[in-house]
Amino acid sequence: KGLIVFDTNVLLSLYRRSEDVRDDFISMIRSLKDRVWIPNQVGYEFHEHRLEEAMRPIEAVKAVMGKLQKFEKDFNQEYGNNPYLDNKKINSAFKTFCLRIDKLIHTSLTTCPDFLYEDGILTVLSEVFDGKIGHEYSEKTLAEIFKMGNERYTNKIPPGYKDTKKHEGDRHRFGDLIIWLQIIEHAKTEAKDIIFVTDDRKEDWWEEYKDNRLGPRHELIREF
Repeated sequence: KGLIVFDTNVLLSLYRRSEDVRDDFISMIRSLKDRVWIPNQVGYEFHEHRLEEAMRPIEAVKAVMGKLQKFEKDFNQEYGNNPYLDNKKINSAFKTFCLRIDKLIHTSLTTCPDFLYEDGILTVLSEVFDGKIGHEYSEKTLAEIFKMGNERYTNKIPPGYKDTKKHEGDRHRFGDLIIWLQIIEHAKTEAKDIIFVTDDRKEDWWEEYKDNRLGPRHELIREF
């Protein structure tokens, strides 16, 4: 009966998954929609990074041909005068290869979703999490959290201290802490257990022993 709370990175990861995996994930959260919830900070971060995450894989596909052309140029510069290579045949084979890749890339791009104008993932998530998002903290409350966060991070109290060097501002530097506090607050209000689903691998979330990830940090369990 616990609430299932998603971290920002899990929701944004939908833009990096294959269509089959994405559909499975969406089907899963729809089936659990009566139990899902996200902190307001997750929604804030999701909308701030959504387009960047959505377009990154597509931009990467578009850049493939440029990388191949650079490889061809670098290869010719380094090996063009090598007496033991038949560069004429190599260049011919490479051009044939590039033409095939270019055709495959062009086909792939024609099937890519246009997230700039129609974002099906956003539509589904907006539907699933409608009315299931925490309230937004006031500027005064955020300022108090930032002050608390500086003290916690100095003493390496999890979560979030691994984000000390983030330069996007306090709302990002203390994002994990804001999420954590909002989860605790909501769990107290609802008197519910929490399953927190995150793709964050940093040590300020996980209890580890010799590269084995064992579970949440014991400090987090105690504070919760």
